[in-house]
Amino acid sequence: MIRTVPDENAPEEIKEETKSAPVPTGEIALGISLPFLVIAASVFVDAVYVRNHPWRQGYIGFVSLILFNLILLFYALAVCKRRGIWPLFRPISPATVLSMIPFAILIAFGINLLVGTTHMAMEKILNQKFEMPDYSALATFGPNSLLSVIMIVIGFTAIPILEEIYFRGFLYNALKTRLPILFAANLQAILFAAAHGAGFMIGILYFIAGMALAVVYEMRKELVSPILVHGAINAMALMPLLVLALQNFHMPAATWEEAERPPAWLESTPPAWIDKKENAAAQRQYAIDTWGSQGSKAWKKEAGALQAVCVWFPEDREACAKAKSGVVAIYSTFLKDHRRAVLEADRLIAEFPKEEEAVAVALTRRGFAYLMLQDLEKSRESFEKVINEYSQYGPPFEEAAKGIQILERVERE
Repeated sequence: MIRTVPDENAPEEIKEETKSAPVPTGEIALGISLPFLVIAASVFVDAVYVRNHPWRQGYIGFVSLILFNLILLFYALAVCKRRGIWPLFRPISPATVLSMIPFAILIAFGINLLVGTTHMAMEKILNQKFEMPDYSALATFGPNSLLSVIMIVIGFTAIPILEEIYFRGFLYNALKTRLPILFAANLQAILFAAAHGAGFMIGILYFIAGMALAVVYEMRKELVSPILVHGAINAMALMPLLVLALQNFHMPAATWEEAERPPAWLESTPPAWIDKKENAAAQRQYAIDTWGSQGSKAWKKEAGALQAVCVWFPEDREACAKAKSGVVAIYSTFLKDHRRAVLEADRLIAEFPKEEEAVAVALTRRGFAYLMLQDLEKSRESFEKVINEYSQYGPPFEEAAKGIQILERVERE
């Protein structure tokens, strides 16, 4: 039996207790398995299509995410309506929703505190580190950071709505027609944790969150409350990434002519926020440690700081070449500006032909940039040059070999 809590302002039909016959076992079984089928389908698309068309990774990943999640949503709503697990949303005024937001944020803080305390306790008891999921890939999800911003916003808006409709609205209520409420709550929380694919130990933390969201649902017998709480939890996790994505926002050059010009945010002289160090090597390391992969991951600032190496220490050609190869990597890997990556690599190769390691790195990044631009001939040329002429430099040689493997897969298509 599924009940809705009477609301004095609700229509009479909403106040009445809603009875639901047991949901057929087959529909529950499909509901349990469907998230995992969707995950498997997403992996299949990645393995069969995206893997061989890397330049479409962002768009295909985005479209498949939306499409597969809509399948979950439509199935949940169809079963709920057909079997009387309805209404999932009872009438609530916008003013009431707004008044619930502070409560939702407070509850979200409480759940995060509970999850965080449990996490620390598990690490201390087992004397082992358990890494939480790394969402930083969202910050470079698409061909440019516009998709990154969209994906992150979806993470704390649309995703909580979908997951609450599916797990607490549909699955939990369907299970309650067959199982005692405590069993149903535990099972939906287990499935919620498993669907996030975070491993057993971190899965325990997702289980706790799933149980807490079921409790929030039971407090009012409507989904707006757990949706708001879930959205607040996700926002607390994703807001730093949203700030990072906005900070790194960059539209790649659409033409080679545009790529010849430096982006507007890259200043020709080092700005005041860059500290000058005692030598070129220290200046380069400072850029990496402060804004790069070892620091805040503010890629545009790192590019500006790396450029300062050659402005302040032009006589140190080795450090300058390495700094320029870092700029090539930033354009290619993080900002997805593949035309500028190619041109920066060409300038480095022409200016520093004797700095072989930096040249090898630049050639490798140029190979991947041409691959993403779908110029397979020039991509192969870059990779083969590294393999044939710079094999003594391990990391770029290995990356070039991987690039050749990708090219061979693409060319077999």
